Amino acid sequence: MNQDLQDILDFIKEAGNDFTTLTVEKEGFFFELDKSKPEPVCITQPAVAAVPTPAAEPAVQQTAEEKNDEPQKPDNAKEIKSPLVGIFRELEGARKVKIGDKLKKGDTVCNIEAMKLLNDLNMPEDGEIVWIAASDGDAVEYDQVLFHYI
Repeated sequence: MNQDLQDILDFIKEAGNDFTTLTVEKEGFFFELDKSKPEPVCITQPAVAAVPTPAAEPAVQQTAEEKNDEPQKPDNAKEIKSPLVGIFRELEGARKVKIGDKLKKGDTVCNIEAMKLLNDLNMPEDGEIVWIAASDGDAVEYDQVLFHYI
């Protein structure tokens, strides 16, 4: 894989500005560079199977709420979306937002970490949290729904 990457970098260096699109796909690895688009480069790799570790306790069936599966949202539920791409960070200690918490307009519900900075995400109005879509450390996209509240 390192030699493949070196070959790509050598090609880009030698080609200079004589190309607009470069696509490499090999054994589940995909790399695309399109100089005509202002979007970032997308690189994907196949998922690596996790090595199972022995459980200290028997597995317990999780509820939909614990797994953060999206519940049937009430008709009047509103969304709080991520304002930027980053890492979802829960608040610490007693400030951690949980389902059922009643919050006031301006209360911080979480932080989005981007470029080593923590950006507060605040309640847009008074309401009660009815669903939380992300867990601490999850990567989040711009405009991704993170909370439902009523």
